[in-house]
Amino acid sequence: MNRQPGLAARPDAGLLLQCAAVLGLAAIAAGLSGTAWRQGVVLLLFAPVVEELIFRRGLQELLLSRRWPGWQANLAVAATFALAHGALRGSVEALALVLPAILLGMLYAHWRRLGPCVLAHALMNGVWLLAVPTLI
Repeated sequence: MNRQPGLAARPDAGLLLQCAAVLGLAAIAAGLSGTAWRQGVVLLLFAPVVEELIFRRGLQELLLSRRWPGWQANLAVAATFALAHGALRGSVEALALVLPAILLGMLYAHWRRLGPCVLAHALMNGVWLLAVPTLI
């Protein structure tokens, strides 16, 4: 059952509005880069919101609205998520993000809400920052 009737009726219109919101958040996040604490804010706040908007509310919802089976949509989005991180970081290690992305996709599939995904994403980024402080 789709709890987003506006998106189900016109997924492309919803996707355009979300892209506009993402671009606005990305512009804010880009302005915060620089010092370590600002980069931490980006990784703990802006990245989870922006990425979950793009990958869950955007891509995963679009695939689900086109009647992809849930597990296939989740795997496609998780692979895209990992590839995007790999391209941005220029690192093959980013492909290890497939598993966390699958978990985030499972959260989205269960509730079809961004809140739990954003919170879990922020927590994962926080654990990563504690484990690898040189990331910032």
